[in-house]
Amino acid sequence: MSLRYKILLALASLLILILGILTFHLWITAWGRVQTNQRAMAELIKSVAQDWLTEVKTSADWEALKTKLNYSTLFGKWVIVDNTFTPIISASPIPDATIFKNDKSIVDVLKTRQPIFHDGKVIAPLITPDNKLFVLKMEIQALPGLDFDPIESVKTIFLVMPLGTLILILSMYILLTKFVLKPIEMLSRASYEIGHGNYNVSILPSGTKDEIANLIETFNIMAKELNEYQKDMEGKIRQAREKIDATEAQLIVAQRLSATGTLAAGIAHEINNPLGGILNAADALKKGSLDKTQTQQYLDMIIDGLIRIQDTLKKILQSFSHRVSPQPLDLKIVIERAISLVKHRLDANKIAISNSIPLTLPQIYGDQTELQQVFLNILMNASDSLSLSASPKQEKKIEVFSETTDKEITICIRDTGPGMSEEQLSHAFDRFYTTKEPGKGTGLGLSVAYNIIQNHSGRITLQNNKDQKGITAKVTLPVLKKKMEIMVARHS
Repeated sequence: MSLRYKILLALASLLILILGILTFHLWITAWGRVQTNQRAMAELIKSVAQDWLTEVKTSADWEALKTKLNYSTLFGKWVIVDNTFTPIISASPIPDATIFKNDKSIVDVLKTRQPIFHDGKVIAPLITPDNKLFVLKMEIQALPGLDFDPIESVKTIFLVMPLGTLILILSMYILLTKFVLKPIEMLSRASYEIGHGNYNVSILPSGTKDEIANLIETFNIMAKELNEYQKDMEGKIRQAREKIDATEAQLIVAQRLSATGTLAAGIAHEINNPLGGILNAADALKKGSLDKTQTQQYLDMIIDGLIRIQDTLKKILQSFSHRVSPQPLDLKIVIERAISLVKHRLDANKIAISNSIPLTLPQIYGDQTELQQVFLNILMNASDSLSLSASPKQEKKIEVFSETTDKEITICIRDTGPGMSEEQLSHAFDRFYTTKEPGKGTGLGLSVAYNIIQNHSGRITLQNNKDQKGITAKVTLPVLKKKMEIMVARHS
């Protein structure tokens, strides 16, 4: 229930309670006023009749009193009885005395000697000069203020009070709506807008000089300051984001250069071996002491060595030549190229590697160079971990396999190294965090890999193997959908 209806209900309840109290008060007041009028009328009748009775001394005087009573406009039917309930005179033929003996009002007046008004009749005590007690009982003609009708009184009250109550409720409701509820509703709407990120809001002044106007003014000042602060923060966040993006790009390049440097020795070894063979063959050919068959063998040896060097250089150019734009990719090819780049390092450390990724793996959408850098970094970390294994008898092995769903592809790289502690796992993707000896690791590899995978709408996780020692790195990427393939083809 809204505040508007709560206030309306509270006002109605309060005014109905006030109406009930006023109605009861007016009813009691009216009843008391009628009682007072009745007593006053009884005293008046007694006083008049008592004055006339003082003149009664003989039977003729009683007849004169009867005449006065009959001609008076105040007196209707009347009768005067003595203290033995015997009728003395009356306006009509004298009734039977027995009816007065059972008249409780006459009995009460004889006892108290006080006039009363009962059931539209005045019963008043009269005392003659010789101290004889009589009782006058007479009907009073209807006069305003003498009769009390509770039903009529309530009807009158309920005709006037609801109209006044309704006018009062409407007046208070209109005033509350204009000066309280409407400003509060505007404050509520403006607060809602601010809560949902729209800081460019303001409320029109109410035009009054009260607490509500002060509240609106204060709110507008607060909203203005929030809007300015939000704009300033957006600018700072944008600048910070640009710096972060620039730093991240530099870190990617730095990590790539670090990986290149690490691979340089192995690549030099891959080139140096066939070069040695080529030099030996060329030196033998130079001497000219070889027959035709040997000459052909040495020429084939030179050609084979050059092809090996060409293949090695081609892999390097494909991996580190330049950055390409995102495009549909076969992850198996990306993984195989990463493995080929680190293969010499694995062979040098006597580490076996198996690749069970199927040829039918769905395509993804991404940057080949960046993803190859991610897998190369994971493979190099696995190689370093296995190289530092404390047990020489422990099998040094890296397994590469995949897990596929309708929406995602997960590339898993599992090694049999010593693994990592829970604390090390919790910091593995932090920048500049490394478990390697000083000078042998920058702490940038997994951090950069994490950002690359995040930019590809994927996930990268590390977890210790349950059945054996070592780490399993999982890289999850979304599958390229048919709709996305069409969009990419059109864009191309």
